[in-house]
Amino acid sequence: DPNGAVIAGAQVTLTNERTKEKLTETASDTGEFSFAAPKEGEYILEVSAPYFKTAVAKHLRLSPDEDARAEIVMQVTSETVTVGIIVMEDTLLDDNGNGKTTFNSKQITSLPHG
Repeated sequence: DPNGAVIAGAQVTLTNERTKEKLTETASDTGEFSFAAPKEGEYILEVSAPYFKTAVAKHLRLSPDEDARAEIVMQVTSETVTVGIIVMEDTLLDDNGNGKTTFNSKQITSLPHG
């Protein structure tokens, strides 16, 4: 992602530009993916995951006898996402009797995420 975190479970598709043959894999827990040796040619690499814009790299020249490596940075979509609920025993009440807690940016960025 833009912060350098991996996106486990991202769907990765490699499409031969000439034949339109597609190979699909799922990124591992470490964000890595690999394909069996593709036929020689130019390919389109697409990576997609929920809450991220699909990343596309075109005209990748691949050959079955060469290793190729791609590092893809995916951008977050503008959709609203609930990442978790925090329950605190010592919650303050506002004037209407509703629970109220204030978090600073350090507390928010240190929340576990996956």
